[in-house]
Amino acid sequence: MGSSDGRVIVITGANRGIGFCLARKLIADAASEFASSALEKPPQLTLCLCCRNLQAARAAAESLRSLAAAAFNSASSGRNLTSDSSWCRIDLCKLDTSDFDSVRDCTQWLLNRYNRIDMLYLNAGILLVSRVDWFYLIRNFISREAWSMLTTGLGVLVQADFDCQDGRRGVFKTNVGGHFLLTMGLLHPPGGAPSPLGRHSATGQSSCVDFILQRVAPSLQAVRPECRHSMAPYAAGKHAIDLLCLHLNQRYQPAGVQFCPVDPGLVVTNLAEGIVPLWFWYLAWPLLCLLRLLVTSYNLTAENGVHALAQVAHPGERLRPDCKYFSRTGLLGRPYMGVEPISGSQDESKMLYQSLLDYAELRDRVS
Repeated sequence: MGSSDGRVIVITGANRGIGFCLARKLIADAASEFASSALEKPPQLTLCLCCRNLQAARAAAESLRSLAAAAFNSASSGRNLTSDSSWCRIDLCKLDTSDFDSVRDCTQWLLNRYNRIDMLYLNAGILLVSRVDWFYLIRNFISREAWSMLTTGLGVLVQADFDCQDGRRGVFKTNVGGHFLLTMGLLHPPGGAPSPLGRHSATGQSSCVDFILQRVAPSLQAVRPECRHSMAPYAAGKHAIDLLCLHLNQRYQPAGVQFCPVDPGLVVTNLAEGIVPLWFWYLAWPLLCLLRLLVTSYNLTAENGVHALAQVAHPGERLRPDCKYFSRTGLLGRPYMGVEPISGSQDESKMLYQSLLDYAELRDRVS
């Protein structure tokens, strides 16, 4: 098994959008901490980008290496240090969360590569929208449904789904099933090998697993691992993640693994561009900024959307096992982190966990 110095952070779906911006933010934060210290070099930071498209991932990696060198130069200004990007290592691994064989291959690669993983950001996902119901939006803009509609897209976004080759529904398998299989594979390596996730003996720090999700529907009280006839498959999957974290924290927190659902809010990335054309977002930008008076989840920029994601990565941040975290933006554009209790019970969470073990074919490895 390979070894790594410093912090090791794994991000799925990191070649663009929220995942790529998060990687940039983590590099910038590390350089900022170095600038305020007396060290001659920043502590080693390893970012592993797990992506389906390796060509796009390579381009993202080169951009991040250039950023790391520029951040080092800026942070070391006045110290007469040579430009250096080696303090930030960028690794790449192919991962398609809709393909369980790809997930297993990625899991084994991570187990072989790292002795420990400090942060695991589960960001890869898809949201399929067949159409936008503009009539519903206009009709309910001034009604009791307006708040739910503006904060979740309920009724406005008509979601779609598809079947994978193995018969599983594609949205749930991509957003939930693949990430669950990856996480369980890291927690329970084959042959009883030690897990890279957990409390590290050298530092005493715990690992944190962050599920990145956007709230696009109110909580759905469902504990089945897959809703084959759901009208909102993305929303159902994301609520399942919320619910799942309750039992995962109860089960694995004593071993030093914290599970944390984080919502980046409404951000104009490739996911949002798949809902309506990019030109619409630009036209609606002034209105969306004004709506921040009522809807603080309208972060709009990826930089604001990753605020909570980066904040939960701070070693001193105390996270509650029964809560989810949100990136929020004030009227003047300043981001902050919000927190809410997770909706659901421990019994529902345990039932979902047991169902997912069967869904991901893990029953023989994990009890």
